[in-house]
Amino acid sequence: MVRGLNKANKKGNSNSSFAILGWDLSKVSLSRVLLAALTISLLFISLLARVMPQKVDWSAGHEASRTIIAPRSTVYVDTQQTEELRQEAADKVEPVFRTDPEAPREVTTAISHIFAQAAEIREDSSLPQTIDKLQALQSRLAIELSNTTLRLLVDSLPATLGQIQEATKEVADRQMQQPIRNQHDDVEKAQQEITNQVQQLSLTPKYRAMVTEIAHATIKPNRLLDADETESNREKARQVVADVTGTIHTGDVVIKAGETVTLRHIDMFTALGLMNPVIDYTQALAMLVLLALIILAVWVFTARFYREIYLNFWQLFLLSIVVVIAAVVFRISQHSAYFEAIVLTTACATCMLVALTTQAAIAVATSATLGLLVGLVTPGSDVRLVVVTIICCLVASFVITIRGSWSRTIARAAAVLAVTNSLLLLAGAGAFGLDISWELMLAGGTGGAAAALLAVGATMVVERPLGLLPDLQLMELGNPNQPILRRLLREAAGSYQHSIMVGNLAEQAAEAIGANALLARTAAMYHDIGKIKRPYFFVENQLGGENPHDKLTPHMSALVVIAHAKDGMEIADKLGLPPAVASAIPEHHGTSLTPYFYEKAVEEAEDDEQVSEEAFRYPGPKPQTRENAIIMLADVVEAAARTLDAPSPSKIESLVDNLVAVKIQDGQLDECPLTYADVNVIKQSFVATLTSMFHHRVKYPDQLREEAEKLAKTYQPSLPATETVSRTKNNHQPAASATDEDGQQS
Repeated sequence: MVRGLNKANKKGNSNSSFAILGWDLSKVSLSRVLLAALTISLLFISLLARVMPQKVDWSAGHEASRTIIAPRSTVYVDTQQTEELRQEAADKVEPVFRTDPEAPREVTTAISHIFAQAAEIREDSSLPQTIDKLQALQSRLAIELSNTTLRLLVDSLPATLGQIQEATKEVADRQMQQPIRNQHDDVEKAQQEITNQVQQLSLTPKYRAMVTEIAHATIKPNRLLDADETESNREKARQVVADVTGTIHTGDVVIKAGETVTLRHIDMFTALGLMNPVIDYTQALAMLVLLALIILAVWVFTARFYREIYLNFWQLFLLSIVVVIAAVVFRISQHSAYFEAIVLTTACATCMLVALTTQAAIAVATSATLGLLVGLVTPGSDVRLVVVTIICCLVASFVITIRGSWSRTIARAAAVLAVTNSLLLLAGAGAFGLDISWELMLAGGTGGAAAALLAVGATMVVERPLGLLPDLQLMELGNPNQPILRRLLREAAGSYQHSIMVGNLAEQAAEAIGANALLARTAAMYHDIGKIKRPYFFVENQLGGENPHDKLTPHMSALVVIAHAKDGMEIADKLGLPPAVASAIPEHHGTSLTPYFYEKAVEEAEDDEQVSEEAFRYPGPKPQTRENAIIMLADVVEAAARTLDAPSPSKIESLVDNLVAVKIQDGQLDECPLTYADVNVIKQSFVATLTSMFHHRVKYPDQLREEAEKLAKTYQPSLPATETVSRTKNNHQPAASATDEDGQQS
């Protein structure tokens, strides 16, 4: 923290901390822990019905004893029809066959074996009788041949059998070159083809019959079925077939009393979570832990990046209560035919309310929270509705924070959400293969428009009791057409322009450190409204005319200048400005010194006269928030930067460093939650913004020459009005570099 803050914090903590079981807890921390515990408990109670479903213990073929109404919309898988389609797809898969490279050789070998055995039998003298030879030959063969073929093998001349053997091999080999699959009729087709080819041979009928019979008996499949690969392909075909699904809508009659339960009914019961309705304590515990983690994540996110909101109990309380209310609405409307539309309306209204009363980033975190709660509310977790809810909430959080008037913001948000909710319901249903009625789409669109009205109305109700300052109100206050700002423009134009510039600097710096940029800009617009009362006592409104301070003593000049903070607070009270905006009026000067008038008083004092420094200081208080501290720095930096002659990035950077260092050394930042890291970022932002504000357009040689000639003819030395301040002696008015509008020498 900036110097002095640590000591103050330690002192404050010592009065607001106590121990529980050895742990030191501040009152702030304890209140947040209790609020988180209460939020988690209420959410758990509202969602407890998820682990207590209605029981259905019927099986297919039984008669339904009661009518079952779908408690929610869901998709079920028709297992019977799905299995039929998958089996049909598997049956269409062609079997996979692998080539048997040995099959042709084995056929040739078998044919040769037949004729070789026949030759041996013919030469066997131990078998004098033909019948004995036929029997012996048949016993040596692995295939059955007719007696006619066996007799020809035994009785024919060797030369003739040699020709028959070659003819048989040729015919069989020709067929073996063609695919012959097992478990098909390919073998029969090959045998028929052999018969046809043998008829073309120049052989006697008996030998053609012999060739045909032996070739038929020896050919075999050369393509064998690969059962494993075939089954694998069929399983892949089954998996490709998507589940046959049906849609059950909230309020649909699943089964009427007296109807026979079918497998399709069982599928519906299963999808609705009605088949196993026992309370699952493990699931209940898991849901409690999940809720705790969700809330903890939001708490940590808020504490880490939006500390002001975390420390504001009522903002955190509002965030908690609206999330709980949304969860209760989700649960109560679960059986409604328009459940999806009610969910989107409630979620969008909640996120817009959070965005208006805190920050858009908090609303984004709330979007994710509500999406997860929708998933917990719906048994089986409707992913479609979860996704649609989160996207709609993100759109709502964005569209409600676009700057503009209340009426424009409401109209824009209503129109955008009316279209977005309807289209996302349609897209979500299409993406998940669901049907959606036009009535539900119309309800979603109407609910989106209503959500904007609900959010803005709720914001107006809670902002004053809880002391909140929504962005929409800041946008309205920052409108240049506000009467007080128009009056500032008319009566103190220089101060108005200065406020605009300070707002630009403050907004960029606040955004850079994660502070409320819109608040910083709006408060900067009002920080000098007190100058309306006596505008010409401030140099930016004098326009080179007479300086009224020339006729006043330093003490009186200081009183007049310092009084603009008090005058501004009086105007703010009459206007009813929110405290967060009005606080910038006195705090942007803190307890700073008006150095020019103080130094002048010291110069004019007698030798023994003591000049009180306190009389030349603002009454304060010092900045209490990051935004007001940024405005303090932006105020002095902007005023001093305009006095620079030929400003360059290095000059600007040096100026910013010096001015910020003076404020820190003077203790003006002791009471605000800025860190040194924040201050460095702020300085970098100021330098970047001022550099872009004071950049010059590049001029070409001709332009430079023309301007040089013109200046040579008309140049008369003079000082800018913003660089002259009335000084004390011999009517001399030297330039006062780095002097702000309030007469403070920086």
